[in-house]
Amino acid sequence: MAKIDRSCTGSLSDSKAGLAHRVRMQSLLAMQGSRLKIKSSVRFDELPLWDGRPLPEELKAELARERKRLRLPERQIAALETERRERLRGDRQ
Repeated sequence: MAKIDRSCTGSLSDSKAGLAHRVRMQSLLAMQGSRLKIKSSVRFDELPLWDGRPLPEELKAELARERKRLRLPERQIAALETERRERLRGDRQ
């Protein structure tokens, strides 16, 4: 069994894939005058435009599609981090 490099202990949560999806979502909102940090808990149906009107349905749909694209790398990263932790625990024993 190969040795695991323990010097690589940083989190994978800021992956390029995840970051790209978050930036895309923030850009879509910024084009409508909304400045918001994208988190998993954001509810797009409750977000207003800069003038208080609700987001257009097309924009909500695009944001929902982008969120689905974001969740895949998030799940993959979580699985990799879990696997890495388990291997590290196994090497200590």
